Amino acid sequence: MGKQYEKLRLAVTKNSYVFTPLYEPASSTPDGPIHTLTIDRNKRQLKLDAPTDTQASMVRELVVYGILGFCRLQVDDYVIVVTGRTLVGTLFGNDILRATSFQILPLGEDSLEKSYSEDLFEQEQYFIQLLESHLQLNSFYLSYTYNLTNSLQCQNQKADERFLWNKHLSSNLAGMSNDSIEDDQINLFILPVIQGYINITSMIVNNKYVTFALISRRSNERAGTRYFSRGIDENGHVSNYVETEQLLVYDSMDPLSTAISNNNNNNSDATTPNKHLRLSFIQTRGSIPIFWGQIPNTRYVPQLYYEASTKNLEAAKKHFEDQSRIYGPNVLINLTNKTGYEQPLGDLYARTIQEMANPNLRYIHYDFHHECKNLQWHRVQLLIDRLIPDLEMAGYYCFDEESEFSKTQRGVVRTNCIDCLDRTNVVQSMMAKWMMQRWHQDIGIDLTADPTFVSVFNSAWADNADGLSLSYSGTGALKTDYTRGGKRTIKGAMNDLSNSLVRYMKNNYCDGSRQDGIDLFLGKYSRDATQQNRILCHYGQTLRYAPWKIQAIPPALVASTALFFWLLFFSDSTPIESSTLYILLLSFCFAVSVSMWLFIQQNGIEFIDWPRLNPLYPDTLSENSTIDLSYRLYTNWFLDSSENLDQAEQGKKTT
Repeated sequence: MGKQYEKLRLAVTKNSYVFTPLYEPASSTPDGPIHTLTIDRNKRQLKLDAPTDTQASMVRELVVYGILGFCRLQVDDYVIVVTGRTLVGTLFGNDILRATSFQILPLGEDSLEKSYSEDLFEQEQYFIQLLESHLQLNSFYLSYTYNLTNSLQCQNQKADERFLWNKHLSSNLAGMSNDSIEDDQINLFILPVIQGYINITSMIVNNKYVTFALISRRSNERAGTRYFSRGIDENGHVSNYVETEQLLVYDSMDPLSTAISNNNNNNSDATTPNKHLRLSFIQTRGSIPIFWGQIPNTRYVPQLYYEASTKNLEAAKKHFEDQSRIYGPNVLINLTNKTGYEQPLGDLYARTIQEMANPNLRYIHYDFHHECKNLQWHRVQLLIDRLIPDLEMAGYYCFDEESEFSKTQRGVVRTNCIDCLDRTNVVQSMMAKWMMQRWHQDIGIDLTADPTFVSVFNSAWADNADGLSLSYSGTGALKTDYTRGGKRTIKGAMNDLSNSLVRYMKNNYCDGSRQDGIDLFLGKYSRDATQQNRILCHYGQTLRYAPWKIQAIPPALVASTALFFWLLFFSDSTPIESSTLYILLLSFCFAVSVSMWLFIQQNGIEFIDWPRLNPLYPDTLSENSTIDLSYRLYTNWFLDSSENLDQAEQGKKTT
């Protein structure tokens, strides 16, 4: 990845967008010729160093910090730019930043609205809102000089497209250029971003410079929300796949010696640095690599569906062949329950791995909830002890800048639970802590014995859990009190309860639009070539909403329940003087609340916020799949079918 322009002046005219690099003399100067980029708003074409149109009147101008790419919606084309950023930290002399604000700029003019129907413009506004919501609700990280898509060990390689979150948008923008513009020229303007979490903290420990960093990269290959993206697809891509890299930069020269060295250039023997190390350790997480899913139906734990066929073996082979090619041997840690509704998935996962007979895979099933029941969280260490031979064999990346000594990581531990969030993060943080103790041999000091470093380390992993969980489940992670403080607390348990309830609400009533935003941003939606390449909505050509009676039930439930409790606990403040009327009104509110709740439970599938761009599980269809029945019920619901999920739950699951 080459260096991108850090700051651009965007001049907006009626016919063009003109991006001109800005340089601050006090901080930076161009290394080569400065190019300007012009987007012709009429021809939808990029031009490099185009002549200035002196006749064009300036509509407005603003400063932007990079171009994410180009997006085509129903009516118009748009350019998405970064308008705000904040510094996360400095890594190996490179600034790592988080994008804080964006703008979606239309290429067309407002007058185009007259040429299209009201329905199309209603869809257009809906899709713009989806993009804006996706940009606001997720964390995007960028660097103009460091390749965030690759680990430290792979910095010399080209960008890893698995983690290039604006891959689709940037490819569309590059496709608008003509043959006279070279790729390296257009790449100066296109800003690569990753989605996930980054923490960078520099400190002094035992009079030595230490920088600790945690980088989690979310994959764009099967991205989605908790209930609308589960398992694997036919290409071997799994949901909620994340590569997490723990980095440490260690300088054994103490700060005082460094200052003396910097101020005494004539005395080369003033100080002799012993080590300047760069260390990196990679872990991965990802959904159970078989075809499975959970269809939301307003129940707290939706019915789980899975497919037990040769498709699992074929897809899992693709997944692990790819993982072995990238990382080497994989140790597979499955943290799901060995009893209850999670058991069939664990059993099927184990059989799939056994049938593959891949010598590069080692499978370990550790029932997290059973082993750590009754708050026995220290028992996680038993799993880490079992993994020590594997961790030692996999190793880590290390590079000594003074001696140019290096060693590489030769394997990886892949961890999963059901969501690959809460239990997974606890175990990954414990493995990361073990690796910090192993790094003690290289750097000469035990950082895990320093209170300041321990606080930074624990907070980074807890914040990492929250950041990844927000993107997938809509809330912060559970069990972060243990990650942050080393023990379970009442406050942490209450926070978990709150997050669980919020997850329930968001996963059932908000995640359809969040899934659409992800699909739209990543280009994972269908288009109809017969209708000017327009996006296909699953509802048809116009947005369709649930009948008003269905829409009215949730507010009625909330209103009747609130009124019931108000009458029950604040009867003195009510103007009702008749006790008979008071009891009748109280009974009526209670009856309405119960009726509304029972109706929602019996017809839950009709209250779910379903994705509108893509059908559910479109890549898991076969004649005997248990998922297919729920899929058909799902699609029939959009076609005004009266069938509901209860019928699907009566079907026989194949095992």
